[in-house]
Amino acid sequence: MSFSNLAVVLTLEELERRHIERVLLLMKGNMSKTAKLLGIDRRTLYRKIQADPRLRKAFDYTHGIASVPSYDPPTFENP
Repeated sequence: MSFSNLAVVLTLEELERRHIERVLLLMKGNMSKTAKLLGIDRRTLYRKIQADPRLRKAFDYTHGIASVPSYDPPTFENP
């Protein structure tokens, strides 16, 4: 298989960020539920959110914080 046959190639870091973002949105920003569903400690989730500006925007978005002008939440499409 050549790289030209791949539609999108994501790094593991980007794949993880997107997955955390989607679960965070599905759990409506509930850190405990999100961490449990992801199988990680709540403190680990908190650190990941603090370290990534895009995850911080997703978290702020779920809590109705007005300073999220450029956040466009991902869509959930059926494959």
